[in-house]
Amino acid sequence: MIEEMKIAGCASYSVEGQSLTDLRKINFIYGANGSGKTSISRVIAAPANHSGCTIRWANERPLECLVYNADFVERNFRSSLPGIFTLGEHDAAVLDQIESARKKIAEIERDINARNIVLHGADGAGGKLKERSTLRENIENECWKVKNRYDADFQSAFTGVRNSKARFCDKILSERASNQAALHSLNDLKKRAVVIFESGLTRENAVRVPDSAELTRLEALPILAKKVVGQGDVDITALIDRLGNSDWIKQGVGYFVKSTPQCPFCQQDVDADLAKRIGDYFDEVYDRDIAAIAHLVVGYEAASTTYLQVLNEISQTSSRYIKADQLAGLVERVTTRLALNRQHIARKQKEPSAVVVVEDNTDLFAEIRNFLTAANAAINEHNQAVDDIHNQKKILTAEIWKYLLDAEISQKGCTSG
Repeated sequence: MIEEMKIAGCASYSVEGQSLTDLRKINFIYGANGSGKTSISRVIAAPANHSGCTIRWANERPLECLVYNADFVERNFRSSLPGIFTLGEHDAAVLDQIESARKKIAEIERDINARNIVLHGADGAGGKLKERSTLRENIENECWKVKNRYDADFQSAFTGVRNSKARFCDKILSERASNQAALHSLNDLKKRAVVIFESGLTRENAVRVPDSAELTRLEALPILAKKVVGQGDVDITALIDRLGNSDWIKQGVGYFVKSTPQCPFCQQDVDADLAKRIGDYFDEVYDRDIAAIAHLVVGYEAASTTYLQVLNEISQTSSRYIKADQLAGLVERVTTRLALNRQHIARKQKEPSAVVVVEDNTDLFAEIRNFLTAANAAINEHNQAVDDIHNQKKILTAEIWKYLLDAEISQKGCTSG
């Protein structure tokens, strides 16, 4: 029914108009001719034709209006009739049908009114629609908190919804219904986002892993632990062994060759037979061992220099996948160990009869190799991402939303209801 009307700017009504309030189902309006009664009926019949007038219906539900006034009479009885009418006694069956229909209409209207109260509340400002609106607002606020918490790391994944609570919430609901991405840790997602969402992303060169096989082989040569001395069946052997100075005598032989027949140290003549016996003491086997030691010195120097050169070249490169401080620590350790071994090997060359134990660098070499191999694996993964950047962005974006759904939204129940 009509609860209130305002008539303004038509017929006898001023622009400010007049209001009819507290209307009921049946209302009587009376007044002198020209006071505006017909104008009221015309507004009810065609409100769209009277822009300055308003009608407020109960429960905001307009009903069909049937208006009988002078305009109706003019349309239907003073001009050609639009149809054929039969005037006479009412048919009883038709009246019963009409009455039954009226009762059904009244019942439907009561049901509609009750449902409207449930939806809108008794005052029109509450009900289920208000509850839904409040719930939606709460969900949007919770989703927005999640967005703000991760926005700095995942701006690219939030493209298109970063500036709207409603759109961000809609995106969450959409992803909840369809996202089938794999679940990854937050640290993994952040690391990949830095790379994949980077503008101007380019490939990186893999680093060369230095070969330590030769160094490992040289460090394990038996010659280092062998006491390199002359043969034992020469009659001068006992004296040399007792003095324990075969290395000193071997060095003296070199001087004796230049000063013969005099001793290079005491300047006395040396018996030719003594010189021969000393020469026999340092036999061919001894010479081969000495040559092996000399070869070891040269080989270890070359291998260690090459190994360190490769590491130093890597240190000069800039790669996000190589931790510079960790690499520097490894380089410092291996440099010290190799230098110490070169000293041990040099001592072996100077004192062939000495037993020399070098530093075993097997574990350190393996640590360096594993460090650089892991870096190359990360570089390879990076290059694959660069080659397939469009698809990688799509995959990562889906995985970011999956993480938010699993780690944030679902646990808080933000999308429930």
